Amino acid sequence: MFTNLASIKTAGILAALVVAVSVCLAAPAVRAVEVGDEAPDFTLQTHDGKELTLSRLEGKRGVVLMFFTTRCPACMATVPRMKRFVRETRGGNVLVYGVNLGESEEVVKRFARDYGVNYRVLLDSEGAAQHAYGVRRLPGIFGIDAAGVIQHKGHRLPRNTYTFVKKLTAPLAGGQKEQVKEPPKPSHPPKAGVEERDRTEDGVSFISRETLQTWMEEEKDLLVIDVLSPESYAQAHLPGAVNIPGAQLKDKAKYLAKHRTVVAYCASFTCRASTAAVRTLTELGFPDVHDYEGGLKDWKDAGLPVRAVIEQGVKRVNRETLSLWASTREPMMGLDMRRPEDYREGHIPGAQCVSVARLEMIADRLPTDRKIVVYGETGRGDHSVYAAEELAELGIENVYSLVGGFREWKEAQMPIASKK
Repeated sequence: MFTNLASIKTAGILAALVVAVSVCLAAPAVRAVEVGDEAPDFTLQTHDGKELTLSRLEGKRGVVLMFFTTRCPACMATVPRMKRFVRETRGGNVLVYGVNLGESEEVVKRFARDYGVNYRVLLDSEGAAQHAYGVRRLPGIFGIDAAGVIQHKGHRLPRNTYTFVKKLTAPLAGGQKEQVKEPPKPSHPPKAGVEERDRTEDGVSFISRETLQTWMEEEKDLLVIDVLSPESYAQAHLPGAVNIPGAQLKDKAKYLAKHRTVVAYCASFTCRASTAAVRTLTELGFPDVHDYEGGLKDWKDAGLPVRAVIEQGVKRVNRETLSLWASTREPMMGLDMRRPEDYREGHIPGAQCVSVARLEMIADRLPTDRKIVVYGETGRGDHSVYAAEELAELGIENVYSLVGGFREWKEAQMPIASKK
């Protein structure tokens, strides 16, 4: 069905790192620093031959550090997100540094070149910075504000870029350029009281934008559902949201984990599709479900970031259309973004298994005369959606994301290949 990737001179590319869900283990360290602690100072050489002393940035910039090694799959999977964060905040008051643990200068330079990193990498050859920060698992990500105080510690960046940046730049005095503009007031203010407090009416929990932002910042085990059409979702949606149109919710609910906090939203305060979705999920036994009543319009009016698929050149294709393309021998290439073991168990015929960490390395070798179809397990909130957007940002045209992913393809009893 799909063109074999190896035939496009990509030998060796698919020896990709497995994108692990769990974080990698690092060497033992002393007491780990915590949020609210003063950031330990250090002086390290950068991969391009310069030198950085962290304390020299105090009072001038916020700083994000990512401790990593190139041998850590979870670290490599985080690199595209770090690059995107740099692009989103370019020209402002936050600097990003990767802190490489113990690898040679040659390895680090090759990594910076192959991955096209847009931030400097520091060489922690002796593990001094790792020891000072008490890093035990990788990637280790720290956000340090302009006063030198740690404001974030974890294994990934916070989801809400605006709030994160605001924390890191808050100590700066007036007169400096803000990294992210203060959000404007809504052009059409919501009904009184909705923004100020959450409430429950007729058994439905309504939450405000502020509450949703807080849950995102806390990295709560959160599932945000966009109940609008796939076309609307492709145009704009909240970061991290998955698309399940209201009419499909009953059928799709069996794939959702009931232990998660679920938030549904639709177009605006006047749209009640999200309220109906909350009622449906509650009837199906989901115990922690909420309606973000303001929806997409309220989020956008506040100047908060949204994700767009079609606007970035990515299109969506359903399984019926994909099957039609195959039967008419439409030139295509398939990229399977799932785990290698899942790929071996079964995949769309002709598709090749690719790690999200290697996307940029293969981008310039992808054919320009055929459609690129990217898919994951479900096509909702998995690596395939991110991969399609990333390829589009890299200038790859004719990128398609498979709606429903491999799971719906298999359930429809479409052709499946395996490598056992």
